Amino acid sequence: MSREDDLKLSQAAYAYHLALVANSSLTDESWKKSTKNAVETFNNIIGLLHPWNAREAGKDSEIAGLKEQFKKIIGDPDDPEFKRKLAQEIRDWYVPVAQAETDEERINRRFRELKKT
Repeated sequence: MSREDDLKLSQAAYAYHLALVANSSLTDESWKKSTKNAVETFNNIIGLLHPWNAREAGKDSEIAGLKEQFKKIIGDPDDPEFKRKLAQEIRDWYVPVAQAETDEERINRRFRELKKT
């Protein structure tokens, strides 16, 4: 099944579980079971849409593993030095774009450079 199909199926199951929970004739035991199923299905939907926010059993350890891989490959986002470097990279990326020469400015600069030679 594709991810979109999984999402549609999970959303339909979630709507079904919500309808069960809304049933006022449920016993306490069946209401708890329906609520548990609705929460599990909701977590499944969250896992499909935002895997990093999934709360299913086993997902937390998988997410922790992904975070560790990120730290090894990219760096630790909680490290002040990493934050400083990232901020500098962002400044380096955007500042030249904001200060880019217009075509006319570039042509005038090139003429001035040619006159000097």
